[in-house]
Amino acid sequence: MPEIAEIKIMSDHINNRCSGKIFNVVWKNPQHKSKTDLTEISKVLLEGAQISSFSRGKELEVRFESEHNKISLFFMMGMSGNFKFITDQEAPPKHTHLIFKGENFALCMYDLRRFARWRIDTNWSDKRGPCPLTEYHQFSSNILNLLDQKDFQKPMYEILMNQKFFNGIGNYLRAEILGRIDSDPQVPALKYIEKNPEVLRMCYEISKQAYEIGGGRLKDWFNNEEIEDSSNNFKNWMRYYSNSEVCSPIVDGTGRKFWLNKKWIS
Repeated sequence: MPEIAEIKIMSDHINNRCSGKIFNVVWKNPQHKSKTDLTEISKVLLEGAQISSFSRGKELEVRFESEHNKISLFFMMGMSGNFKFITDQEAPPKHTHLIFKGENFALCMYDLRRFARWRIDTNWSDKRGPCPLTEYHQFSSNILNLLDQKDFQKPMYEILMNQKFFNGIGNYLRAEILGRIDSDPQVPALKYIEKNPEVLRMCYEISKQAYEIGGGRLKDWFNNEEIEDSSNNFKNWMRYYSNSEVCSPIVDGTGRKFWLNKKWIS
């Protein structure tokens, strides 16, 4: 967490709340370990800048644009990072590490576990593939063109977490994607995809469903676009992740827990 759905929800929140507003100042928590120099961001903000956002898999772009200049921060949100727009009547969330301030409002980036990282850049990371949710055709074509790579000899449940191919798919999404397909996810990914080509479409469908119900309510993440908490929608939607009645946890080659349907355990 957060995964593809939650990143897109964060981007929506930034766009919905910041549209048309002018920001002038950036503040960084000096205790955060990020070494990114924010001087150029400050210069653009001093001119008076609007903020917009875009998502791609697990990566989030926050763009600052004044009349004469434009610059972007690209974020990886770690396990608990999030954004929240506040007015001057509200205190910043606990564990806030970045604040972009306007006249009587602010956009805060907060992160309990401090794993979130950011960099100034002009493009998305070249270590990540296309987004299954927002770039589905590029995503599926990329996978089909790379099936001869040795990575696809690994179990399907393991490669589904490889961000070079499946950008934005994390632990709860892979459990729900593979759990909904009646096929053993322990077989090599090449054979699995050849037998179950719908798995690529499911990466889109399940991510879209998670987004539409407001994202995952796991650990420390919360949907700041919602007036009322609809966490029960998410709990009712999940069938396999952390469901010990249907699944048993196994550990993949990267040390992550995967919830495997008991029907595939011999």
